[in-house]
This record gives sequence, C-alpha cells and structure tokens, in this order.
Amino acid sequence: EKIDGANFAFYFNGIEHNQASRNQFVDGTFYGASLVIEAHRPKIERLYRLLSDHLRSVTFTELQVFGELYGPSVQGRVNYGEKDFIGFEILLDGLPMDKASAIGAMARADIQTVPVLFIGSFEEALQVGHSFRSHLTPDDHEGDNECEGVVIEPCTPAWMYNGKRIYFKHKTEAFSERKG
Repeated sequence: EKIDGANFAFYFNGIEHNQASRNQFVDGTFYGASLVIEAHRPKIERLYRLLSDHLRSVTFTELQVFGELYGPSVQGRVNYGEKDFIGFEILLDGLPMDKASAIGAMARADIQTVPVLFIGSFEEALQVGHSFRSHLTPDDHEGDNECEGVVIEPCTPAWMYNGKRIYFKHKTEAFSERKG
C-alpha cells in the first residue's frame, strides 16, 4: 500500500542519529515529528544492533531506514490515526537490502512496515486493485478511507539503465498528480 505521507528517513551510524526528508536533513520541527523521532530512536538502535549481529558476512557503518511520516498535520487525506513512521526500505552504507529481509528486520526491531498486498510477477501485480480502504484505517473510523494507491517494485532491488531504482506507483484517481 502506498502511504499518503511525507518521505522520511532515519540515519544511524552506531553513535549519531539524523533524520531526513526526501531532499534534506531535518529536525523535529519537520511536520512536528519530534515525538515520532524520539519514539523511534531506540528502535533504530535495536535494528542497527540486530543487523550488525546477524549479518556477519556484511559489514556496514551507516544504517538508513526509509519510509513515510504520516498522520494528522502531515497530509491528512487518509485517516491513519496518530502521527507515526512506517518503514519500507533499509540501506546499509547506501546499498538496499532485499525487501523480505528488510521487512523481517524491521519487524524484529518493532518498526511498523507498509502493508505488502501481493508477491508475484509484475503482470500479476498490475492486476491487484489499487483503490481500496487503507489497511491502516483505525478501527473506530467510520466511512470511506481510500488508500493513496499501491507501489509495485522488485523484491530484489533493480535499477534502470539511467541508474534510477525501479518502482511503479499506481495511484487512485483522487491522488493522481496532474503534470504536463
């Protein structure tokens, strides 16, 4: 499920924490994220230790956890409940982990991950509906709560000839971006 929020990342090198939006390092004033940042710092440290202990054949110095900051005062078009962070990718020294390993590692560190709706071929994934009630809708929410859409990506990271990562974002009509 594509989350309607703000791109957000945690960086940790074993000593120092940083956070970033899509384009720059940010602090707790970014969408009022200070409580979310403080709540996730111990989880990021736990994830760093878990990966350091379990990936004996891979050494790394910097952990990056990418995801979305979501909730009230972030975008507000989908009701997800309280403001929080949800992860969708891990990079170790700038290299992405495969999707299954990243999701499993984040789960062990108690970091919520985006709902995975389907695993299969690209053609099969295109057949998965992209207009549905968000899987993160709070239990007490009444009425519609349509998700932003879906993201289709390879389980193992892949790149196009121009060096950009392969992702296919299939947004619902309500969230489509109108560009020239």
